[in-house]
Amino acid sequence: MQTANTLKAATLGLFVMVSVSCVVDPHYYGPPVQPRPAYYSPYGYYYYPSVQVYFQYSTGFYFYPSGSIWLKSRVLPTRFRLDPRDRVHLRIESNRPYLYHHKQVKKYQSPKDHKAVPENDRHERNLLHKWHKEQQQYKKEKRFETKSGKKQKNKKHR
Repeated sequence: MQTANTLKAATLGLFVMVSVSCVVDPHYYGPPVQPRPAYYSPYGYYYYPSVQVYFQYSTGFYFYPSGSIWLKSRVLPTRFRLDPRDRVHLRIESNRPYLYHHKQVKKYQSPKDHKAVPENDRHERNLLHKWHKEQQQYKKEKRFETKSGKKQKNKKHR
């Protein structure tokens, strides 16, 4: 009888350990990785609703508000904290994404209690830099996106 109880307790303990180890904290690991285009995409942006920042990964430029105007820069001021949990992939056919900002504000809102973590910010900025370099390589290899958003490999002229 005691052996049966010990076996039940051990089984229950093992079940609890396995169950607890399978819990994933989405705030730590972030959202599922969004697929990036494997071709040059001049209209691709990442938008961060909590800080209202756009990143155009084909050019490596950030667009962010400063008072009543929008600024464009390769380096984002440190007052902005980027968080992958807050990243939205957009396709805007313009080099001035802020012209459509009123649409993004209505469509994408960050949670009221959202708080960016400095470690996530540093990691996110490094990833954005890496993705910009990938885009430059795709451009060099002439792997382009067409107006319809489909992949196209440019043919060499004879």
